[in-house]
Amino acid sequence: GHLEPEEYASCVNQIWDHYRRTKREAPKPGGSTSGPFAVVVWGEVFLGSYRSDPFSAEFRVSNDRLACRGSYNAFLGSTEAIFDVVCDNGKRGKADIVRDRDGRNGIGRVYMDDGTIGKVVFGHETVGGALRTMGT
Repeated sequence: GHLEPEEYASCVNQIWDHYRRTKREAPKPGGSTSGPFAVVVWGEVFLGSYRSDPFSAEFRVSNDRLACRGSYNAFLGSTEAIFDVVCDNGKRGKADIVRDRDGRNGIGRVYMDDGTIGKVVFGHETVGGALRTMGT
């Protein structure tokens, strides 16, 4: 999407600071994975983290005004790896992501019921790689 020049630096700096603060740990084989998670929706940046295993995943993100969370769980009836998203302001939606080969990094979109579409980026490699290609 398009960002005005005065908003671009603020958005990139927020995500970069979050990436640096997030502790990176090597996942154990067969165990869950976790890492940084960022969503840009309604013109706002939401930062947080995710946790996943082969059959379920969840994320929690927030900013100074609002928090949102999303999850799916195959054991509880989720038939697709599509996150049900709920925010503290009552808005709901779905997040559809694409993971890399090891399942620890990826990108995606969030589709809110109010018609707003946002972007998702998660994982140490993806968040850091995106910021490096932006020249930060």
